[in-house]
Amino acid sequence: MTTDEKPTQATILHVDMDAFFASVAERDNPELKGKAVVIGMGTRGVVSAANYEARKFGIHSAMPVGQARRLAPHAIFLPVDMARYQEVSGHIMEIFESFTPNVEPVSVDEAFLDVTGAKKLLGTGREIAAAIRAKRKRALPAQLVSHHPNSSQSLHRLIANPTECLR
Repeated sequence: MTTDEKPTQATILHVDMDAFFASVAERDNPELKGKAVVIGMGTRGVVSAANYEARKFGIHSAMPVGQARRLAPHAIFLPVDMARYQEVSGHIMEIFESFTPNVEPVSVDEAFLDVTGAKKLLGTGREIAAAIRAKRKRALPAQLVSHHPNSSQSLHRLIANPTECLR
């Protein structure tokens, strides 16, 4: 336990999986790895997600798809597959629940985890966040960003490679 975190101090982790939709697409279609991938289609649609390769061209969420196509005409544009994202999200939430029963999903790619009761068994919030990241990295796709608000830093980030996973 670090000096800035007491065993009885509430510890809430905020987990946000960055570029989640695009990461799921890359995992499901390995030929997409290394290419600019944008989730969003249609002439009047908006970008739901963009992987890091697409972001290099200035593409971001909520951008009109037409603008994204002008920025990166070579990018691969895919439709939203919410059923698939929900399926993968369910597996990720199961991983979170293996660390604490106190999981509050915010969306398919974001949740708050109260790990206060797990600290005696699993260590500090930072250590638990690292263990969650490692388990997720072994099992599922998606860049995982964990914010630990009780650390001495304002945000504690743990980032996993979005395409590393077990098949």
